[in-house]
Amino acid sequence: MNTCYLCLKESRESLLGYYCSKCQKIKHLLNLYGDSVYEVLDLVLVRSPDQQQKKIDIIETKKVNDLHKKVFGEVTRQTDS
Repeated sequence: MNTCYLCLKESRESLLGYYCSKCQKIKHLLNLYGDSVYEVLDLVLVRSPDQQQKKIDIIETKKVNDLHKKVFGEVTRQTDS
């Protein structure tokens, strides 16, 4: 009954308010900076399909490398001196 209207998780700051302290800060930033907040969120947090695929490839490569290390052990390279 007393949950934040935005995140729906935290308790509201006051009985008459609508938001928790974190969401109140977001609301304040929106009031200060306007639409530029949305642009920053899109640039920083949202990934394009190409970025998503690159991240998937990086994770899959890391999994393969970890499995290779587990099966064959750590490979040390020797250089000729």
